[in-house]
Amino acid sequence: MAHVLPGPSGFIRADTLALRVRAGGVVLESEMPGALHSWLRVAADGRWLAQVCVPVRSANGRGHLDLWLWVESANVAPQPTIRDTPPAPENDPELGG
Repeated sequence: MAHVLPGPSGFIRADTLALRVRAGGVVLESEMPGALHSWLRVAADGRWLAQVCVPVRSANGRGHLDLWLWVESANVAPQPTIRDTPPAPENDPELGG
């Protein structure tokens, strides 16, 4: 996320901010899940940009919104597939294999 939304030029420690600011602020992490919606090729230099939608929430959990971003292709990766059940064995006699 730091490549997409770079921080301010001067680093500000979170513990110096007021609690109400930290609680109401948006939670941004280095990697966040999102949905890929489209690709765009830039005519000037040929690079690819991805249009992604990233759901974000406030630190206190009371607020949420969708961030629509144009992201460099190098910063987009597929999410790993998670299976709820293991695949059936191919040579299982009970399954006729």
